[in-house]
Amino acid sequence: MVPGSPAVLQLLRLVAAVSMLAVAGVALRERDSVVGRPFALLVVSHAAGRVLVFGSAVIDPGTRILKVGIGLAITVAAVSAPAFWLLYALDVTGRRRFLTRRRYIVLGVTTAGIPVVVGLRSLGGASVLPVAAWLYWVTVLLFVFWIFGLLVVGTYLLLQLAGRYRQVSYRQVGVLTVALLAPYVFSIASTLSRPTGPGETTDFLPIDITFVGFLIAAVGFGVAIERYPIFTAFPEADHVARADVLEELTVALFILDTDDRILDANAEAVRLCEQNAESVIGTDIHDVLGGLAPLPAAETTRLSLATADGQRRYEVTGPTVTAASHGPIGPTVLLRDITDRPTRQR
Repeated sequence: MVPGSPAVLQLLRLVAAVSMLAVAGVALRERDSVVGRPFALLVVSHAAGRVLVFGSAVIDPGTRILKVGIGLAITVAAVSAPAFWLLYALDVTGRRRFLTRRRYIVLGVTTAGIPVVVGLRSLGGASVLPVAAWLYWVTVLLFVFWIFGLLVVGTYLLLQLAGRYRQVSYRQVGVLTVALLAPYVFSIASTLSRPTGPGETTDFLPIDITFVGFLIAAVGFGVAIERYPIFTAFPEADHVARADVLEELTVALFILDTDDRILDANAEAVRLCEQNAESVIGTDIHDVLGGLAPLPAAETTRLSLATADGQRRYEVTGPTVTAASHGPIGPTVLLRDITDRPTRQR
């Protein structure tokens, strides 16, 4: 077999479908985490689209109704992914509470609009009147802009998060965005054509390379699941000027996830750990401050810690950070140095 032969192409398409199914299975195992469900549905929608495309190419659907039904299912999968992407971004950034019931309805109706319009057009076939065909393309164009808007807004929210939290890197957002967009980019590239004569066109590419986009998506999502904290929700802090509030605090503040890993820490907390910020973020707090075991509850406790300034006494509180749409995200740990307080004040 040589590259480009039908057998090799079918094998690569099969690999793309199996790879997407495997990554979808991994993502589904995290569906019960704070932000796991929309991400799992995002990956599943890509996997379903790939499987349906591969299945329809290998097995003849037979009747026209069945062929239209498969095409409609592929369209549903394609337009669902951007909606799940937006929901995932809203969950991660703690903004899902802004998505009211009315906005849910608008999101659902507009996302479902493309499959409905495409299905009606497919059933109408060549009998559709010219005016109806023109309205069809205008409607599709409007819906495409809507889907593109969902992709842009979701990506923008994640980029904002990366700029606010050191644990979220721009590379993480880039990997997720490439994995999301790759199937669309390669699918569009496969449909590009050029005119060759009156009423005739020919494709720029000799083969359909959509499967390459799904292979990239499978690798990208797999890498993101393995390497990045994509299932961690972050506190709602858009209204807080972080540099003016957290960094200027004279107390050490750690924000943790539910596994006691450090999501964020202000300058005083990093200084207390005697490490740089990059080393602290993502580390279990017990590994950098062993004297905190166990973590304090809501009550205020006091303890001694060995620091670069010698043995110091701290007043420690541990309130829980709560997101409006998901409940508890994780605890915070606030350490106030009381070493120099008069004994009576302690």
